Amino acid sequence: MLDVLMIGETDWANTGFRFSRCLRLLGLDVLMIKANYHPFMYPEQAIVHPQFMGLPSSLPSIEELIDSAKVIHFVGSVALKDMPIIKGKKYVVQHGGSIYRENHKEINDYFNSFCDAAIIQCPDLLGLGAKNEHLIYYPVDTDFIQPVYERKSEKIIIGHFPSNPAVKGTEKIEGVIKRLQDSYLKDKFEYRTGGRVSWIKNLKRMSECDIIIETLQPEINGKKYGEWGNTALEAAALGRHVLTNTGNKYIYEREYGDSPSIGVVNTENELYDKLKVTIPTPFYLSYGRNARYWVEKHHSMQSTAKRLSEKVYGGLL
Repeated sequence: MLDVLMIGETDWANTGFRFSRCLRLLGLDVLMIKANYHPFMYPEQAIVHPQFMGLPSSLPSIEELIDSAKVIHFVGSVALKDMPIIKGKKYVVQHGGSIYRENHKEINDYFNSFCDAAIIQCPDLLGLGAKNEHLIYYPVDTDFIQPVYERKSEKIIIGHFPSNPAVKGTEKIEGVIKRLQDSYLKDKFEYRTGGRVSWIKNLKRMSECDIIIETLQPEINGKKYGEWGNTALEAAALGRHVLTNTGNKYIYEREYGDSPSIGVVNTENELYDKLKVTIPTPFYLSYGRNARYWVEKHHSMQSTAKRLSEKVYGGLL
């Protein structure tokens, strides 16, 4: 019998799959299935179950898998259509993106009726009505992602590689870069950018930068946003100095006991001022080492597994 069956759709940023690996670190028998392959071509992903696409399969049916599991764990605020709620089973839902941000009332009306706990991946989604909610950020595979501290150029290399420019605030970020390129600092730095590539290629291009600017976006579609995500944590794991936004630093400190080791920039002027100070100095080199230590301490697979046990799964199994 399975301890946990995790069910997702696209599993954006492979987050659900990494959570499944964290649960396995707790000694649980876990299987994750989903409906779609990820466009970033992660080398390991959840199993794409053919039944989602109406195809025959030699795998046990989704219904059989649900029947065999003690806990049903939904990823990405999405449940199976017309799924029966089975007495005696435990249910967990995980929220972490625009689907929940823009439709949280309807989603909570559904999941709160039967779920035992909700995992919230970023603090702007807290307090929207989920029952028994717990903040647990995205886990990072710090065994696979190794830091790279050596310099690649005499100039400071600043990188911004948005998966979705509209979501990441790319237009505002590049406006700040243009101001710096027109200033006395123009010969002190190099700016690199680019669109979607595979996850492995993205790690490589971030590792060749000194500073990564992740996000500068206070709201999306009229809803509060302005929070860092997977890219910030992965860049920090690489030993990069990360600049990104957050409006909830106090919530992070309350939940994790430390300040996040990132450079917080919530406006274009704050980003400009931070870069203007950082570019001419060598101090940013120590920031990357601090960032790597912070990710290992609070957001590695092992530390996330411990938090999952303490906040959610210790009371379920």
